[in-house]
Amino acid sequence: MYVGAYDAPVRDLASYRLRLEELALLGFRSVGLAIDWEEHPRDLSGEEQRALAGVIGEHGLELRLHPDLGKLRQLARRRDVDFLACVRSEAEPLIAWALEVGAISICCDSVRDSLDETVAALRLMAEMAAGTPLKLGVENSQRGTINSPAMMNEAVERVGDARMGLLVDVGHINTTVTQGLNDCESAGAFLAGLQVPIWDTHIHNNDGQTDGHMTVRDPGGTLDMKEVVEGFRALSYEGPLNMECIRRVRKLSMREMEEAIVADSGYLEGLVAGTGATKH
Repeated sequence: MYVGAYDAPVRDLASYRLRLEELALLGFRSVGLAIDWEEHPRDLSGEEQRALAGVIGEHGLELRLHPDLGKLRQLARRRDVDFLACVRSEAEPLIAWALEVGAISICCDSVRDSLDETVAALRLMAEMAAGTPLKLGVENSQRGTINSPAMMNEAVERVGDARMGLLVDVGHINTTVTQGLNDCESAGAFLAGLQVPIWDTHIHNNDGQTDGHMTVRDPGGTLDMKEVVEGFRALSYEGPLNMECIRRVRKLSMREMEEAIVADSGYLEGLVAGTGATKH
């Protein structure tokens, strides 16, 4: 395992390129972009496309993408078009761009209230990415259908493609376990129930009641990060622990947030190495 970061801490920056560049300058090589369908990479100018690819290449970034299928269904309804037709029109150029810049995976938020629509969309994306190394995945939600190990396993198995796996959001694990939205008694028990590949993670903390996306060691967080890391280790997971923290709860400046995630990176690296035993 190794530590990285999504672009959530630096979302004030106005473009994908600037966010990736900032994460690279902070020392992260495993990075993730939350893709906004209204800010589709397809629509970037040629100059911006080249500059973005240049940042990825210059810094040797390992890029993962994270779009939202629920928001894509909303887009389909606004356009009054079939959902899968909208998936094809929006996901196909995203897949092409991901392959062009060498992205590792596209792991999606689900259509929260529909396992069937989520599976259908991911099957279509798998067809569009056939013959490529691009991995696809689905994230565990909070109050949506895919909020337990059993439903995560089922979603992946129903897609039926070897490149299909999971994005595991540990903050969502904390809220669903704390609120009794699944049968797991702890984050460790939730992770132990996963039986399919994991391609990506969202690492952040919260109080178990709301998904605050706090920093890893925020004093208000109730998630035991040592238990989380040990849970991933027990699964022989070797991928990134990608932090996805935002400034909503603590009203931190971007600089304060950057300082926090850099410090937390060292803390997580200690846990991975087996040398970090305390929260502070």
